[in-house]
Amino acid sequence: MNHIKLIESQSGLLSAELASDIGYDEVPVYAEKVLKYLHGNVVSRNVLPDAQLWQVKIDGISLELVYEDFPQMVSLEATSKEGNDLLRNLLPTLWGLIKDIRLA
Repeated sequence: MNHIKLIESQSGLLSAELASDIGYDEVPVYAEKVLKYLHGNVVSRNVLPDAQLWQVKIDGISLELVYEDFPQMVSLEATSKEGNDLLRNLLPTLWGLIKDIRLA
Protein backbone atom coordinates (compact mmCIF):
# COMPACT_ATOMS: atom_id res chain seq x y z
CA MET A 1 0.00 0.00 0.00
CA ASN A 2 1.54 3.30 -1.00
CA HIS A 3 -1.22 5.73 -0.10
CA ILE A 4 -3.33 6.70 2.89
CA LYS A 5 -7.04 6.10 2.56
CA LEU A 6 -9.31 8.10 4.87
CA ILE A 7 -12.68 6.40 5.33
CA GLU A 8 -15.78 7.61 7.17
CA SER A 9 -17.81 4.98 9.04
CA GLN A 10 -21.60 5.00 9.34
CA SER A 11 -21.16 6.59 12.76
CA GLY A 12 -19.29 9.49 11.14
CA LEU A 13 -15.91 8.59 12.64
CA LEU A 14 -12.83 8.52 10.42
CA SER A 15 -10.31 5.77 9.88
CA ALA A 16 -6.95 6.18 8.15
CA GLU A 17 -5.86 2.96 6.45
CA LEU A 18 -2.08 2.87 6.92
CA ALA A 19 -0.81 -0.50 5.70
CA SER A 20 -2.20 -3.67 4.17
CA ASP A 21 1.10 -5.54 4.05
CA ILE A 22 1.86 -5.75 7.79
CA GLY A 23 1.35 -9.23 9.25
CA TYR A 24 0.03 -10.07 12.71
CA ASP A 25 3.49 -10.68 14.21
CA GLU A 26 4.84 -7.43 12.73
CA VAL A 27 2.16 -5.22 14.28
CA PRO A 28 3.95 -4.37 17.57
CA VAL A 29 7.10 -3.12 15.81
CA TYR A 30 5.10 -1.24 13.16
CA ALA A 31 2.75 0.30 15.75
CA GLU A 32 5.67 1.52 17.87
CA LYS A 33 7.25 3.12 14.78
CA VAL A 34 3.95 4.81 13.90
CA LEU A 35 3.52 6.15 17.42
CA LYS A 36 7.11 7.36 17.59
CA TYR A 37 6.68 9.13 14.23
CA LEU A 38 3.44 10.77 15.40
CA HIS A 39 4.69 11.50 18.96
CA GLY A 40 1.96 9.33 20.43
CA ASN A 41 1.83 6.87 23.29
CA VAL A 42 0.12 3.60 24.12
CA VAL A 43 -2.68 3.63 26.69
CA SER A 44 -3.56 -0.08 26.41
CA ARG A 45 -3.20 -3.08 24.11
CA ASN A 46 -5.72 -5.83 23.40
CA VAL A 47 -4.33 -8.78 21.46
CA LEU A 48 -6.78 -11.30 20.02
CA PRO A 49 -6.16 -14.28 17.73
CA ASP A 50 -7.23 -12.35 14.61
CA ALA A 51 -6.95 -8.69 15.64
CA GLN A 52 -4.99 -6.22 17.72
CA LEU A 53 -6.47 -3.07 19.22
CA TRP A 54 -4.20 -0.44 20.69
CA GLN A 55 -5.74 2.48 22.57
CA VAL A 56 -3.36 5.38 21.90
CA LYS A 57 -3.08 9.11 22.51
CA ILE A 58 -1.67 11.58 20.03
CA ASP A 59 -1.64 15.27 20.95
CA GLY A 60 -3.75 14.36 23.99
CA ILE A 61 -6.53 12.89 21.82
CA SER A 62 -7.61 9.25 22.08
CA LEU A 63 -7.45 7.13 18.93
CA GLU A 64 -7.30 3.41 18.18
CA LEU A 65 -4.54 1.73 16.21
CA VAL A 66 -6.19 -1.40 14.84
CA TYR A 67 -4.91 -4.49 13.05
CA GLU A 68 -7.43 -6.85 11.44
CA ASP A 69 -6.38 -9.99 9.63
CA PHE A 70 -9.24 -10.10 7.09
CA PRO A 71 -8.95 -8.07 5.13
CA GLN A 72 -5.44 -7.52 6.43
CA MET A 73 -5.09 -3.86 7.43
CA VAL A 74 -3.52 -1.57 10.01
CA SER A 75 -5.54 1.57 10.55
CA LEU A 76 -5.61 4.57 12.86
CA GLU A 77 -9.19 5.25 13.92
CA ALA A 78 -10.95 8.19 15.53
CA THR A 79 -13.11 7.59 18.58
CA SER A 80 -14.54 11.14 18.69
CA LYS A 81 -15.07 14.32 16.68
CA GLU A 82 -11.74 15.55 18.05
CA GLY A 83 -10.17 12.38 16.70
CA ASN A 84 -11.69 13.10 13.27
CA ASP A 85 -10.18 16.58 13.32
CA LEU A 86 -6.81 15.19 14.38
CA LEU A 87 -6.79 12.57 11.59
CA ARG A 88 -7.62 15.25 9.01
CA ASN A 89 -4.83 17.47 10.36
CA LEU A 90 -2.39 14.53 10.44
CA LEU A 91 -3.03 13.55 6.82
CA PRO A 92 0.10 15.27 5.41
CA THR A 93 2.18 13.73 8.21
CA LEU A 94 0.67 10.31 7.51
CA TRP A 95 1.79 10.61 3.87
CA GLY A 96 5.34 11.10 5.13
CA LEU A 97 4.87 8.20 7.52
CA ILE A 98 4.35 5.75 4.65
CA LYS A 99 7.57 6.77 2.96
CA ASP A 100 9.74 7.17 6.07
CA ILE A 101 8.71 4.03 7.95
CA ARG A 102 9.15 1.87 4.87
CA LEU A 103 12.69 3.23 4.43
CA ALA A 104 13.63 2.73 8.10
